[in-house]
Amino acid sequence: MILKDISTRKPEEKAQDALPELGDAPSIVQVEDRVITEFCKLNGGIEVGMPIVREQIRKLSINFQSPTKMDLIKLTNSLNSITDMLRGPKSSTNQKTVFNDLLIKVP
Repeated sequence: MILKDISTRKPEEKAQDALPELGDAPSIVQVEDRVITEFCKLNGGIEVGMPIVREQIRKLSINFQSPTKMDLIKLTNSLNSITDMLRGPKSSTNQKTVFNDLLIKVP
């Protein structure tokens, strides 16, 4: 039932929902927050997306408050797989591009 609800919702595309730029040297936690926000925005909003993110963080044994770059890579790969399943390859490819652009900023 949740999968059907997610797959039929349209992603938000409002300009006022645009997130501010992170700048050249964001903290790893800022990048993690942006990854989570982008995933939720594309996959049904916070109410639907956050439980999925929490489960992936738990499954991958990621310390949410102090992630490493490798943790974020594992998380984004997992979230991309989920988006591919829920939204299809075009959406997951777009999301992967956004995630890669964010991960490049992490030292």
